[in-house]
Amino acid sequence: MNNEAPAGLLIKKNLHVLRVIPTQQRAVATLNKLVVVAREILSTTGRETFSLVDVSERAGFAVGTAYRYFTNEVAMLNYVWPKRRDIILQPKKAKKKKESKGE
Repeated sequence: MNNEAPAGLLIKKNLHVLRVIPTQQRAVATLNKLVVVAREILSTTGRETFSLVDVSERAGFAVGTAYRYFTNEVAMLNYVWPKRRDIILQPKKAKKKKESKGE
């Protein structure tokens, strides 16, 4: 496997967390878009709402696209924000279920 970063890749470090290193420009553009959207989510709503599903949907891709490059959201966090271990290791709070109003 070639561990050299392809031209145009936004993040050229931490390639070891990727499942696949893109070689074609279209794949590089896809990975870059996922990175940009992931950073937007993290900077606006933080770790609470971060998921590969959310990143994929907001980027306009099928969910499987994010899973092509990352095994899970922790891998994506390690790639996108490698120096923010405090955020990466922070557990998500359990989502509160909305109570339905009985009529």
